[in-house]
Formats: sequence, C-alpha cells, structure tokens
Amino acid sequence: MINILSAIGIIASIAYLLILTLGLYLCKKNKFTEGFYFFLFLIIFQISSYFLPNFIGKLIDYYQGNKSQVPIGMTIGEFVAFLSYIGLIIKSLPFFILVIGLYRRWKPESKNSSHTF
Repeated sequence: MINILSAIGIIASIAYLLILTLGLYLCKKNKFTEGFYFFLFLIIFQISSYFLPNFIGKLIDYYQGNKSQVPIGMTIGEFVAFLSYIGLIIKSLPFFILVIGLYRRWKPESKNSSHTF
C-alpha cells in the first residue's frame, strides 16, 4: 500500500512539473513576461523542495553537533522557523509577480476611460 502511495506521489510531482513547464512555454510563446517568471520561479521552488530538506537537516545537525552559535543569535527552533519563512516568501514571490503582470495586461489603455479598476 505504501509503495502505491509513493508511486502516486512521484507521478503527481512529475505531472505538476510538466504542467509548470507547459505554462512556462505558453507564456514565453505569448510574450507574457510576468507569467513566464511566475512559472519559472515555481519550477525553481519545486525542484529546490527536493534538495532543501537534506541541506537544512545537515545545517541543523551541524549547529547542534558543534554547539556553535546559530546566526543572528537565534535558538535552533527559531532558526528552523526562520528557514521555513524563507521558503514561504520564495513561494509567494511568483504570485505577486503574476498579479502585477495581470494588472498591467488588463488595465485600460487610455487614461480617459470612463471606468477604472
């Protein structure tokens, strides 16, 4: 049962990367720059999510094993929370870029328009 769930998870991850790659291609083809960067950042984040847990685990083990000071004088728990916030910020950045791009694309061309958004 666990092997089936693992296989489904792997297939879903591959399908998600393929969908992101398709979106990247379509935005490039239609010259939608902000959409291109949206998909590019999501692809980078998705790929890095496979490697970052190992790196963060080794980093925490290093600080805990050597009894060395964590940067900015944080405790280990605060440092882990800080690292998780970095991931959230990186993941939210593409959405801000997409919103700005959609606003630019959909805003009226003339300043004398009778309705504004």
